[in-house]
Amino acid sequence: MSVSHDLVPECGADEEAVWRLARALANARSLDEVAEALAGEGRAAAGASFANVGVLLEDTDLVGIVSSAPGSPGPVAWANFGLSTSIPVCAAIREGCPVLVGSSEEIEALFPEVAAAPPITGVKALAALPLD
Repeated sequence: MSVSHDLVPECGADEEAVWRLARALANARSLDEVAEALAGEGRAAAGASFANVGVLLEDTDLVGIVSSAPGSPGPVAWANFGLSTSIPVCAAIREGCPVLVGSSEEIEALFPEVAAAPPITGVKALAALPLD
């Protein structure tokens, strides 16, 4: 089934980026591919400066995180973090609720190590949402 572009209502997002995300998700065949599609294409579709997706690795206390950064055409890299690590995506998974941070000062207060990381420098707000 295909949807005509002219049937989609106007929104503030980059329409072409939203379609790239939709195509990437439609072609994803595994959890890793879904995460890579969201990190790689979701950043532009949301108008964000960076994106990452964390996946709790089966039978471990590790979170696999795939990231994209400004100017990257897709996902940059996967890295593993302990679930207890003080970063927003791990906190959201650990607590089972959204982590919404509305200012750079709040980011620095809640997640000081994250505030100094290159992809985060200059970010004014962030959100980490747990999906079940």
